[in-house]
Amino acid sequence: MKYIVFLSLSIIFLFSCNNGNRNVTAEKDYTIETIQVMYYPAFIGSSVFTYNAVTSKISIQKMGYLTVFEVLPPPSASQKEKFEAVESSPMLYPKNTSYHIDNKFTMILDTIIKNFQPDDYNNMYKYSYDGIYNSILIVYSNDSIKEFTMGNNGTDNQYKLVESFIEMSLQQESDTTNLKYLKALKSYY
Repeated sequence: MKYIVFLSLSIIFLFSCNNGNRNVTAEKDYTIETIQVMYYPAFIGSSVFTYNAVTSKISIQKMGYLTVFEVLPPPSASQKEKFEAVESSPMLYPKNTSYHIDNKFTMILDTIIKNFQPDDYNNMYKYSYDGIYNSILIVYSNDSIKEFTMGNNGTDNQYKLVESFIEMSLQQESDTTNLKYLKALKSYY
């Protein structure tokens, strides 16, 4: 009798394990609906780039204002001079704009995201006085969300993602203020 109960429970356990595996699907099997990349550079204004896969559109918006924090340890003399020179000039922000994008850029984004490894979804930080901080949000068609940050550090795939938004925007932009902003933003990478 003990063996029949043990055998029955074992069979039930095995079937329940198999059923659980059939329902697990990776994000790579779903399509991207939205990607939002927020840029927080040290010496120019913050911005957010939003890619909407449904409308094939990227929009750029300025956000917030630069806040200067006390940094420990104190910056070197050359860093201080660079910061003071930029601080005395007017803050550069992008103008709010949007672009319709072609399939080539959509394919580039899809390829980058499909090549993401588990480490690419991790937060990456490295101390720097005059660096850049990014926050990335990816929304998939199954309503799952991946969010991670890069603070002066990142994986190759993370850098490819944030740089692709800048490159695509440089190719589309005609406004001189936004071109100047995008070139300054690109200089961080």
